[in-house]
Amino acid sequence: MILSIARLAARTVTTIVTVGRDTVVDTVRQARTVVEDALAEGERVVAGPAVDPEDAPTAEEIAEAAEAHEIARESYNEGSRGKRAARKTLDRAVTGIYNGWAVKWVQSSRREWDRDAIAAVFAELGREIPTRPAAPTLKLSRVVVEDQDAPELLAA
Repeated sequence: MILSIARLAARTVTTIVTVGRDTVVDTVRQARTVVEDALAEGERVVAGPAVDPEDAPTAEEIAEAAEAHEIARESYNEGSRGKRAARKTLDRAVTGIYNGWAVKWVQSSRREWDRDAIAAVFAELGREIPTRPAAPTLKLSRVVVEDQDAPELLAA
């Protein structure tokens, strides 16, 4: 975790030097606040993807993308709620034609791991099931920013 915070700080300082900002102390305080808030919520903060500074989006592009992402997420969640409600009825329907709708159940060719059997095999061998960390999750939240240059500096 300390390495992640150090990477975030290094990227922030690199961006400040590259952009030529004089607000190093304010920017580091804001970055620290973001990290401390995340730690208080029990999250492990990572720096994010490594991006060439020349390819990095501007603060305005990131804000527009975050807004579009939030709108799409809300629409997706609304659709998911509707699908879950409909599935409560459809999961009790047998294959057939219903007022112009063909309902059929087909066996998927997709295979799933039998987790219980795998756990039993590893337990029999006296070994733990190997795991690896998942990819970092994108989390967006609205914040009030007093200095409009700050988001660009924190984007390092």
